[in-house]
Amino acid sequence: MKIDSRLSKKTPNKPATTVADVPPSAPKSPKKKKKAPSNSTTILMWIAGLLFLMLAGITGFFGYQYWRYEQLSNTFPVGTTVAGIDVGDMTYNSALRMIEDAYSAPVELVYQDRIYELDPTAVGFELRADELLGLVRPATSQIDFMDFLQGKRPEQTQDIPLRANYSNGDLMTYLQNIAAEVNETSSPAIIDTEQVRVFNGKSGAQLEVGTAMPLVHTALFSTEQRRVVLPSNVVGGGEATFDMLSQSLRQYLTDRNINGLFSIYLRDMQTDEVIRFHRFEGQEVVLEPDIAFSGMSIMKIGILAEFYRQLDDGNGLPYELDLVKLSITESSNYASNELINWIGDLNDNTGLYRVNELFVRLGMENTFLGGLYDSVEAPGFRYTPANQRTDIHTTPDVYMQTSPNDIGSLLVGIYECAEDHTGILVEAYGDEFTQGECQSMIDWLVANDLGVLIQGGVPKNTQVAHKHAWAAGEPIADGGLVFTPGGDYALVYYIWYPEYTYWDENKVVLEDISQLVYSYYNPEAAGTVLPEPTARAFDPTPQPGIEVTPEADAANAAEEETEQ
Repeated sequence: MKIDSRLSKKTPNKPATTVADVPPSAPKSPKKKKKAPSNSTTILMWIAGLLFLMLAGITGFFGYQYWRYEQLSNTFPVGTTVAGIDVGDMTYNSALRMIEDAYSAPVELVYQDRIYELDPTAVGFELRADELLGLVRPATSQIDFMDFLQGKRPEQTQDIPLRANYSNGDLMTYLQNIAAEVNETSSPAIIDTEQVRVFNGKSGAQLEVGTAMPLVHTALFSTEQRRVVLPSNVVGGGEATFDMLSQSLRQYLTDRNINGLFSIYLRDMQTDEVIRFHRFEGQEVVLEPDIAFSGMSIMKIGILAEFYRQLDDGNGLPYELDLVKLSITESSNYASNELINWIGDLNDNTGLYRVNELFVRLGMENTFLGGLYDSVEAPGFRYTPANQRTDIHTTPDVYMQTSPNDIGSLLVGIYECAEDHTGILVEAYGDEFTQGECQSMIDWLVANDLGVLIQGGVPKNTQVAHKHAWAAGEPIADGGLVFTPGGDYALVYYIWYPEYTYWDENKVVLEDISQLVYSYYNPEAAGTVLPEPTARAFDPTPQPGIEVTPEADAANAAEEETEQ
């Protein structure tokens, strides 16, 4: 047997190995060289891949566009409004939620300073949203897929009006419940002749349910105007009227059982309304002609007017102005006679003529000055419509007489001249009376500060431009302009009793009348609690007139103590 020399030959310097130590190795076959593809095969493969990509892209594009087209069936077309809400490009559920949220919001009801939130369900409000949305034409009904691919979109505008219901009866009940809570009762203006005060009425506000109904209806059916100012009607209350004042003056005289003769002239300087009446023995007597009264010191207003008419630009000398002061503020008969003398260029008769000429030109037909104060000479008596009355005769002074209406018209003329250079003084004499002169007359009359009669019925510091008149047993009178926060007025009144006119009780009557008139222009608030009245006292004896010359005799001063 032949042994393979490769197996028996030993390799020097290497340890012997066993068969188990060396794994058998397969015989290596020679490597074959790969064959490169041809050019035509490569081109075909590239074209096939490109076609696949193109097909995939086209399929994806059309698939995406169709998906977009299909979405149109799930949304509302752009430009679609339902119940006033823009639902364009919204899904059905989104549109439904938006509509329901808008019309379920509370309606805000505002009444004065109160706010009520009306839940629509409280009046049975029912929104038919499903029905409304069912009326919307889907976008796919207006355009097909091929048009969509060409970029066309639905352009038709759709406007679906609101459809809803609510209970008219429930809404009325809701508003009536609010009215029951907020309505305020009213009270009329009151002229209290017992307290001699005028009280403003308290107005009451009433919710007008009938007018509010359509306003709330509009708000329930609106998404933007869901706030309603509830209408109210002011009833009752308000202010006393001039007619109420006139009746209350009469009522006061009745309540106090005034049986003497009371005559009044009251003019509202804002409205030109006039209250005039005469009451004798509790009964109204004929108004025209006016009633003649003794002039006394109230005539000094006329002397004052003629004095200022003759002044050059209202500039008097100190002596002359001192006469004015004594005549008006001290009621000096001596000073008044001196003014008449000055008016007549130092002639008494001329002065009397000029004063009487003023009365005539001003239309004061029942007023005349027939002699100086305290004169013993024969009077220059004049017949007037007033002193020719046969039903009422106050035995007026034969030297000087006037009437409430005449003195009232003179005071109004002075007021209007001072205010804006109008009135009877300006109409009769033009620029012979300036505004400044008329204001000076008012200032002198304001300086006549006695605190009684008209002044006794108004608050302290109220500006009263007045001249009073009284004498022992004779009529008590006062005439003036009263300036108040609530309005200005002219007031002239006389009170007289045939036997004797007593000061104490009649002074209170005239002050009460003054207070009542003042309160009309400056009323108390409704519900005002007044303090208890305090007793009023006044010494009716006037202060003696101040002598303007050393020669003034004592008899004249004594006369001043009894006649004002």
